[in-house]
Amino acid sequence: MALGSLLLQNGTVLQHRVEQVQASRNTDVLIVNDRIAQIGSNLSAANATVLDCSDKIISPGLIDCHHHMWQTQLKGRHGDHTFLDYVTSANLQAINFTAEDLFWGQLSGCLEALDAGTTCVIDNAHMSAGPGHGSAALKATVTSRIRSVFCYGVTPFRVSEWTLSTLEMDRTPFPSWFFDQFESLARQAPFGKDGRVRLGFFFDSYFLPRESIVDIFHRVRSWGVNLITSHFRHWSVSSGQSKIPEILESASLLGPDVLLSHGNGATPSQAEILTSAGMYIASTPDAEVFMASGKDPVAFHPDLLTCLGADCHSCGPGSMLHQMQIAIASDRAAQTSDAFEKNQYPKEFRAKVERAFNLVTINAARAVQMEDEIGSLAIGKLADVVVFDADTPVMACAAEFDPLVAVVRHAGLREINTVIVGGEIVKQEGKLSPVVVDEEVKSDDVDVLSGATLTWKQVASKLIASQESIQQRIQGVNIGLARKVLFSVFGKTEEELLV
Repeated sequence: MALGSLLLQNGTVLQHRVEQVQASRNTDVLIVNDRIAQIGSNLSAANATVLDCSDKIISPGLIDCHHHMWQTQLKGRHGDHTFLDYVTSANLQAINFTAEDLFWGQLSGCLEALDAGTTCVIDNAHMSAGPGHGSAALKATVTSRIRSVFCYGVTPFRVSEWTLSTLEMDRTPFPSWFFDQFESLARQAPFGKDGRVRLGFFFDSYFLPRESIVDIFHRVRSWGVNLITSHFRHWSVSSGQSKIPEILESASLLGPDVLLSHGNGATPSQAEILTSAGMYIASTPDAEVFMASGKDPVAFHPDLLTCLGADCHSCGPGSMLHQMQIAIASDRAAQTSDAFEKNQYPKEFRAKVERAFNLVTINAARAVQMEDEIGSLAIGKLADVVVFDADTPVMACAAEFDPLVAVVRHAGLREINTVIVGGEIVKQEGKLSPVVVDEEVKSDDVDVLSGATLTWKQVASKLIASQESIQQRIQGVNIGLARKVLFSVFGKTEEELLV
């Protein structure tokens, strides 16, 4: 829907008062163009489109601080996979994606996020097996209408040749073409309506030496990139990834423009390093629990600044509602287990509902230095808004007693009625609105007509055809061989690492 004035009328509005969330009933929100203009009772505006929000809860848009949006066509295969299985069955599979495959996978991933009320995503875009992949994924992101920091990079696990009998790894930190392309994109950024797609930088730290990290940070910061992302866990799989806080500190690279993901096993000294530098950790509880990609999610760690991410929608739901639920459940389980081991019982839970909501709203906005723009409903901020139905079977009574608990502990995808990004309605009455293929980002490898209008059903049809083609290519590679090579890269045998 084109921008103009939108009046969300007579809803229950979730507003932040610093860390506290207040539910204001029978309240209106007036949106003018891409901003929130007024919040109050009995508002009116000439020529405004009025949305009746009686029996509805009006929330800030949800923010996903760590996601790999390109992996849509790989859904369904990770049900019983560990992280090490995922590396060979997902990350390495980028070589089996064409640029056009990337476009449809990325577009669908972004639409799945919007459908679930995510209005802003920090996309760790590490899919590039070739220069056409990045521009295709960026074009899809802009097409989707989601707000994004498109953190462009590459995975350290890259394949140059892969058949049923051979596998050759590309062991260079970055392909020769990467930084020329990245600098060109940095000069063009931001992209999309209201500049809602910004450019960030993703690097992975499994094998990069300290001097390479220093050089990379200085280069991308000199190009005006304002967010750098990386994986960090203190674990047995990678000693390099385990030491990222110390490496950044020793090189004087710490800063709030660096967002780390996972953080499992962070030591007290590492927590002190990161927190004193104002650096956040994006905890991704679903993937960490379900794929053994980290022990004990740190979302509610008292000594860390945290937010939440979905990580891999190829593994499980990309919904931030789901991530809040898993974060609360995993932390309460750990707290209860610790208490039971001492023959005691928790006095109260440290994983509180309000804190969980803040991890996907105001805290997430702070994590990406966008608190002045998004993360809460306030006059002057960008109009990124989610409207929940409060009269469905799962919400009735919960919404009347405590609207915040209703959203965090009871709401699901069915309850997300309307999603607004920058004043633009992208989902209404439970259905995604059509997208228009972006004309700004050039991608010669994508045979999709710029300016064309696509419904979700059309996107889904292209997506399934793409998945079938990718699967045919996957059947032509030896995943068992890749697994052996992967362990040699880690410098360990399966017998040494696996239990």
